[in-house]
Amino acid sequence: MLSAYDQIVAETRVGIPAQLQPLFTTNVDNLRSALQTSQVAYVDVSRDASELNDTAVENDDHYANFAVARLDKIRNGDADATVAFRDLSLSEVVETLVLGMYSFTVPLDIAARSMPSIGPIPGIGTAAGGTPLIGGYLTIGYLAKLPLQYGSQGIKQLADNLQGNLTAGCYTGDAAPADGDRLTHGGAAPVVPVQPAEQGNAAYLALGDTATCTTGDAETFGAALDRVAEGMRGQVPAGQEGAFDAEVVRLKSNARTAQVTNNFIMKEPEDLNPVLAMVDNPMVTFAWGAVQGAFDGTAGQSTAVADLTVGNGIDYATVAEALTSLIAGEIWGTVTAPTNVSYPVGNLLGGTPTVKAYSTVPDVTAAASYLTTESLDVYDHTLQSLCIAGTEGSRDAGDAR
Repeated sequence: MLSAYDQIVAETRVGIPAQLQPLFTTNVDNLRSALQTSQVAYVDVSRDASELNDTAVENDDHYANFAVARLDKIRNGDADATVAFRDLSLSEVVETLVLGMYSFTVPLDIAARSMPSIGPIPGIGTAAGGTPLIGGYLTIGYLAKLPLQYGSQGIKQLADNLQGNLTAGCYTGDAAPADGDRLTHGGAAPVVPVQPAEQGNAAYLALGDTATCTTGDAETFGAALDRVAEGMRGQVPAGQEGAFDAEVVRLKSNARTAQVTNNFIMKEPEDLNPVLAMVDNPMVTFAWGAVQGAFDGTAGQSTAVADLTVGNGIDYATVAEALTSLIAGEIWGTVTAPTNVSYPVGNLLGGTPTVKAYSTVPDVTAAASYLTTESLDVYDHTLQSLCIAGTEGSRDAGDAR
């Protein structure tokens, strides 16, 4: 890392005015000295998608990259390890920096999503308030959230450009040491403490070639039930093993008996209709697949719940979240006592006055929906990028999971 740092500094120094060179040199030397002695928790360091696997590259999710790299380190016994900053690779430093920049956009996105309509834009908004489509956007709130949205997009674009420019350079010097040579175990104080749930996930998920293994999202509910039951059996109080086993048998029987018609199993939008990928609405995709099933024959077929995958479960959770958000938004819009304004403009088909509601109360349901949706996406991408331990090489590349 320090070799790349020195070369970047040398390239930057060329563009620094002569009168600022002394100040530049002082700051650069102080930062280099700090980097030389700094130690960081290894699990706080992210990893570039290209160093994980092809699935991570395809998903292009910096949050998932961090989660995958973190679980891999925990699985390898490095949960309490520290590493000297000088021993990190440039790609590790840049990916972690990009993750931080992306995280900075979360408050901006939440503020934009929860921005209330407030009221019509004086003059413009009042004239078009009752016009379908147009009137719904011409509000004070709409203008107020534009800087937040563009600010978030700008920071993300800046982060991606920074990563592309830095990692595309050719730097001389030694490569980062191997983990066995650079890690010191014990004493780590990660910014995000390692949770018991992460330890449990790291025990059955491994980083590998997702083209030749069963990925985390492809594990069936039946297999997951077996795995969880096996892991819990050792914690069952003495004398209760029989009751525990009976309950597991009952759950497995119910999962095998319960059936879901195949048209209600969520499909990828692009597999149904390219337009759905542009709409990007899970409820629309789910409804489209359900209706299409009446024509393609899947409505007459069914799958046992035990044979559904964890990925199917995440799909159902995404649809449920979208529906819940829609209902909660309607309720929230009612209880926040919006201001109603009657417009003589009417609709496009006639002159009937249109009443539009405005609110000055932030939409907390939209903020909650944003956080839940993003979390589900990251969780899905994380599972897609990890293998069920022991399944590596269990299938040929290209085979359906």
